[in-house]
Amino acid sequence: NGWNVIRAAVFGGLLGTLILARIDAVFLVLAFALDHLWRYRAQAVLWIMSYGLTALFVSGPWWVYNFRTFGSLMPVSGRSEAIATPIVENLLQTAAALFDIMTLGLYHNYYAWPAWLTVLAFIAALAVWSVLFRTVWQDGVRVPTSLLAPFALFGLGLATFYVFRFGAPHFIARYLDPVRVLMVLLAAVTLPRIAMSQKAGGKPIRFALVL
Repeated sequence: NGWNVIRAAVFGGLLGTLILARIDAVFLVLAFALDHLWRYRAQAVLWIMSYGLTALFVSGPWWVYNFRTFGSLMPVSGRSEAIATPIVENLLQTAAALFDIMTLGLYHNYYAWPAWLTVLAFIAALAVWSVLFRTVWQDGVRVPTSLLAPFALFGLGLATFYVFRFGAPHFIARYLDPVRVLMVLLAAVTLPRIAMSQKAGGKPIRFALVL
């Protein structure tokens, strides 16, 4: 609500600045565009053009510099990291990073755990969050997850890119840190509501578990 071309342009300036800080923030621009098209259809086209072009204008000097200096929009470091793609290792590193993210506060040394433990820990954390979301749907808890949809798409885009187009697995945990921000926001808007619904429904054990 409240979107217009001017506000969209200001938003585009913020997105462009974010791209200057992290080049993969391009995925966030695409995520917002897809989300707005899905929700608002044709009404969103002007907004998307406004913040998309503004983001391009703000970040444009960086793209021009890369192309003139390196002959590519991607700098040398990015291209060199994509020469080989160890997908299995990338998947394991991604699973380890996502496990840490789903715990909201943990950072562990990837190489300290065997591969089977990394996979098991990821599945266990995913199962816990799946149960929580199942509770949301079953109990009809109102959660503004729609506000977080663009960030979820952004996280999915990052994970997909770094698994299939990246050759430096040891950097994946660092590059997926924006997903950690998403997870903290998601926990902040869901866990209190779930906990209160369990408490109000006379389910003290579930209430304690959520806390």
